[in-house]
Amino acid sequence: MTATLIMDRAEILKLLTGPSGLIDESPVEGEPPLATKVSLDLRIREIFAPDGAEGEAGSPSKPHSLLVLDQGHTAVITTQIIRLPQGISAIGFPPSTVSIQGLLTTNPGIIDAGYYGPLHLTVINMGRKPFPLRSGDRIMRLLLFRDAIIPGNAGPKKESQVDTDLIDRLSPDFLDFDRRAVKVAEDRVNKAELRIKGWQVGTTIVAAIGAFVLSNANFDKSLHDEIAGLKVQVSALQTEINPSPGAAALHSISDRVSRIETRLDAVVNNSQGPSKK
Repeated sequence: MTATLIMDRAEILKLLTGPSGLIDESPVEGEPPLATKVSLDLRIREIFAPDGAEGEAGSPSKPHSLLVLDQGHTAVITTQIIRLPQGISAIGFPPSTVSIQGLLTTNPGIIDAGYYGPLHLTVINMGRKPFPLRSGDRIMRLLLFRDAIIPGNAGPKKESQVDTDLIDRLSPDFLDFDRRAVKVAEDRVNKAELRIKGWQVGTTIVAAIGAFVLSNANFDKSLHDEIAGLKVQVSALQTEINPSPGAAALHSISDRVSRIETRLDAVVNNSQGPSKK
């Protein structure tokens, strides 16, 4: 069973400054490699956007050097080219300063001994705010492991595997955030319009009821006045009735009273409407 040890900063710096070198190039001129006590930080080299057509900014032939990644959006990035000797492997993962801001990297993992080339990462902004991606920014932290029994140089260099087919497989909006945001806005506008229409209909109904009540109130007042007047006439006629021996006068008064009562009944019946059977 072979022993596997994590390399410390002194060993990492020795690889960085050795004849073959651990990193081929820096995307930002003059920026030194970022070696910590037991790890090595890699920087962003190229940035690709899945919604760019070939030849446009963000396409495989024309990568971005700066891309502001909106909430829920995706991108593909490459790191600096690394050269791992035989007998040295690595594990890559995002540094906490990146992940704590909501940037999710989907494919960190083991890097085989002897690997020579860039690393490829798919990143998704899961945070609430846009996340700027810049060439030269830290994006990946490597833990290097040494196996003393298997020495040797790195294998043949691997070229970047980022092409149009790879980019086209990705959705520019991982959570479909833009479409869902538009739908939420449309739903709220529709609900507001329905409330406005409801208020308009309610106002019309209230106005109609008010007019109906007002007209009925005026009708009831005129009916009441007419009935009161008829009652006065009946009362006046009744006072004219006395035990006079004049039969003709009594008969005339009785007829007038009957006509008034008939009119009174007709008025009351008309105010009540047709009877229902």
